Amino acid sequence: MLKQLTNRWWLLALCVSLIGVSHKSSAQVVTFQAGKDTFFTRSVEEDRTYRARFSTDLSNWSEAGDLFLPSEHIPLELPAGDQGFVDLIPDMSMDEFEPRVVLLGDSTMADLSFLSIQYHGWGQHFKNLFDDRATIVNLAEPGMGTVQYFARNKTDSLNLIKPDIVILQFGHIEQKEGTSTEVFESNLAKIVDEIRGINAIPILVTPVAIRIFDPSDNHINDLSGKRDSLLKIARMKNTQIVDLNKDSAALYDRLGDRASTFMSVCGNECDDRSHFSLTGSYVIAALVAEKLPAILQTFRTPLSELIPTIEAAFENDRRFSSLSIPFVELTGFQDNQIWEWLFPEGTLPLP
Repeated sequence: MLKQLTNRWWLLALCVSLIGVSHKSSAQVVTFQAGKDTFFTRSVEEDRTYRARFSTDLSNWSEAGDLFLPSEHIPLELPAGDQGFVDLIPDMSMDEFEPRVVLLGDSTMADLSFLSIQYHGWGQHFKNLFDDRATIVNLAEPGMGTVQYFARNKTDSLNLIKPDIVILQFGHIEQKEGTSTEVFESNLAKIVDEIRGINAIPILVTPVAIRIFDPSDNHINDLSGKRDSLLKIARMKNTQIVDLNKDSAALYDRLGDRASTFMSVCGNECDDRSHFSLTGSYVIAALVAEKLPAILQTFRTPLSELIPTIEAAFENDRRFSSLSIPFVELTGFQDNQIWEWLFPEGTLPLP
């Protein structure tokens, strides 16, 4: 057994040495996690993108995968088998990259300005979290799950736009319509393949939590099963994923029912606990943006710069019933203090 492990590490080191990226003064060392317990370090050029390919024998290699920007710790799933190897292929410099990003999902992500000035999906103001080099196109629609993605010919829209990156949030409609896990996961896998087929990078997002609580004021994560399906497909397809379901559920659990009223389009005065106020949409968009892969973090607007915008959104929402109660009465926070709590030093304090 020890000999097999020694041989594996020797071959892995050989694989790394054969990759042959030039070492410039801008080189940095990053750590890759390939599988659960396998780690290796690699010197890469700073601000250069890469693609990964995989092999079990160092002779037969998979097709090169998605474009990514190396960071300090990158998980990669090795192919099945006793041996697994990763080859990094240099691609474009980030100086050449001005990403065109498409959002696809349901009404919790959609631009709902056509419906009402009160209703907002988290993707509606997503573009405000990025600088002018990134183009954000929101194709999310009410009622769109993975079945509707195909029925509404979204592939045709993607072919027309030619995005570099597609951010996908599904799960709400499948939950509502009772779509089987098998169909949901099969559709997700097909969508990932289609997006890669047009040379775009798919990023999966687990469905944003619904703001519901039990009698003890603990958040009920009604979409945890759909989250599990997204995580499964991300592992299966070696796809980047943002676990919005986990992060939004944690936020709701920390706030509780009454203090999270400001997040919802009508607070607790109606049964709609899925859709967002203007303020809520910014908060959820920030949750997503904080966890995006490094290739998009380069284009981020610091959250600290957005606090005045979000405070203005809160004052705008105050005109509507969702914020008829002053926030300080809900939480004990002054209006400006809640943003300091949510965004200390421009980051989100999640578990």
